[in-house]
Amino acid sequence: MLALLMKYYPWLLLLFGSYVFACHLSDSSPEEVALLWQASVDKNQFDLARSISVHDARKYVDMLDSITAGDTTQVSQTDLLQLQCNINGERAVCSYLVEDESGEKRPDTMILVQRKGRWLVDRVGGFEQVLNDTIQPGEGPALFPPDSSDQEMQ
Repeated sequence: MLALLMKYYPWLLLLFGSYVFACHLSDSSPEEVALLWQASVDKNQFDLARSISVHDARKYVDMLDSITAGDTTQVSQTDLLQLQCNINGERAVCSYLVEDESGEKRPDTMILVQRKGRWLVDRVGGFEQVLNDTIQPGEGPALFPPDSSDQEMQ
């Protein structure tokens, strides 16, 4: 019996740890989940970020994960200043300030949804804007429009 227990000990430990983690998240407030999500993204802990993300936030985490290609080095430390979440049923809108590279504080928003008693990050305002503002090949104006002098030389 002891040999069987030792054989499956890592799996049992993983199962127990997952259970404890899931129970902890079910008691977490939207503010706690927002802070955990941001910290996990900052530390490139994308599996953790993905586990507390849905929809657009999960797509963003997947994109970051593909860009970093498994690099686990912490890229930045993002502080969510003056974080306040307003809960309306199964949705929470969290407003906060982030400090940009120049030291200026700018407002941002994170939207969370509640699923099976757990708060999950659905959308992040600043990240969503970056994704939507990115010009894809064949979209939008050319980055370097043709120069009129090019036509004169031909």
